[in-house]
Amino acid sequence: MLNKSTVILGAGFTGLSAGYLLSKKGYNVTIIEQLPHPGGIGSEIVDRGNRYEMGAHLFHCPDKEIMEEIKALVGQELIKINRTIKINFNGKYYDFPLKLHEILINLPFTVVTKAVFSFILYKAKSIFSKNKNKNSEDVLINSYGRVLYEIFFKSYIEHVWGILPNQFSPKFAQQRIPNFNILEIFSKIKKYIYFKIIENKPVDIENYTEKVEGDLYSTREGFSGIAKIIANKILDNGGIIIYNSRVEKIELGEDNKIHSIDYLKKNIRNRIKLDGLISTIPISNMVKMVKPKIKNPIIIQSLDKIKYRSLVFVGFIVKGKKKLPADLTYYRNLSFNRLTDLTSIGINQKLENTKTIIAEITCDIFDEVWQNDSLAKKLVFDDIEKEDLFEIKNITHSHVFRLKHAYPIYLKGFDKSLDYIHQYLNSIPNVITAGRQGNFQYINSHIAIRYGYNAANKIIKYYN
Repeated sequence: MLNKSTVILGAGFTGLSAGYLLSKKGYNVTIIEQLPHPGGIGSEIVDRGNRYEMGAHLFHCPDKEIMEEIKALVGQELIKINRTIKINFNGKYYDFPLKLHEILINLPFTVVTKAVFSFILYKAKSIFSKNKNKNSEDVLINSYGRVLYEIFFKSYIEHVWGILPNQFSPKFAQQRIPNFNILEIFSKIKKYIYFKIIENKPVDIENYTEKVEGDLYSTREGFSGIAKIIANKILDNGGIIIYNSRVEKIELGEDNKIHSIDYLKKNIRNRIKLDGLISTIPISNMVKMVKPKIKNPIIIQSLDKIKYRSLVFVGFIVKGKKKLPADLTYYRNLSFNRLTDLTSIGINQKLENTKTIIAEITCDIFDEVWQNDSLAKKLVFDDIEKEDLFEIKNITHSHVFRLKHAYPIYLKGFDKSLDYIHQYLNSIPNVITAGRQGNFQYINSHIAIRYGYNAANKIIKYYN
């Protein structure tokens, strides 16, 4: 069965790991990638010799098998990273994961009191009420009370995502919002009130942090260096990776199997025949490429409900001794929601005494900032100057790049729509969708690799 040919759409970590396992076992593998480099959302962007990446990606992995595999593949190129994260709230910087009690004790005493009573009220309501959470707003209010919801979540979610929490599925809040131990927090606030307000004594408050899944790793070429090494292993195994290519058509035969794909490279249409297809590209895009076109109105309507939030990145090289408050810094009320210092998390610099900074702007593809490089730079640089982070005169290079399908948007009812799409795809025996984009799911790189291995094993099982 080793003469079977598999086409993989997308050279992100899921596509690469699937391609690596299949090529390692002797199967014919061809990966089609739209970008000029591997890595997907963890890939490298080069402009005039200056290297950038799509945000603050690091490799961490509690999966022992995957970790050992990556260490064997990457070898001495893999380096351990210590990362710091802070969030700016009301002009002050706090460690992240968010130590909520530290923020609360800096709020007015009346606000803290209202927050405590609001939390108790909504917790009691959620215990005795049989009503289910209809959206993410319900989840957040029932978890934290309306006061904390209004302070911490409502405006920030609207700023980053462009829509209010009441338009999100409950799964968004359950999967994306940190799960604070709120009872522990209020216990610490009670101690604070007693010692600080009543006895005017300082209190030793224990840090509240989320668990980190293992050590953090990168390479001297950044996170994208891991993807490059896996891609080279695929080539060494006889696999093929075709970059700068866009898939145009996925041909479904009368036997309800995919027989070929068409892709465009340098305006020339090419066709590849296949025995099996693994898709890691956005699931809605992939289904729309299937020909003959789908006529089922339920599937068509479901595809329209699969939406993404986009990212505009403004990367810049800045000289001087000034540095960010942390390796990753989050902002609530600026044009960008995150700044990353790539220099501090592994990337080697082209010039000494410089830093590579990435600013991330969340947006919709119809927003002006998505279309306009000059506007994106102006928004970022104006805010950087206003916050006194860097001097604009010290920026030696800047580059704008984009990621259209950055974050899945879990709108109300999305899970039912996704089920309909998966039911349709499951009816095609030689197709597997996998990964962050292929499954419309938030995952880390080690989960993406596991998805890739699983997809490869499934397609092998189908061949046999």
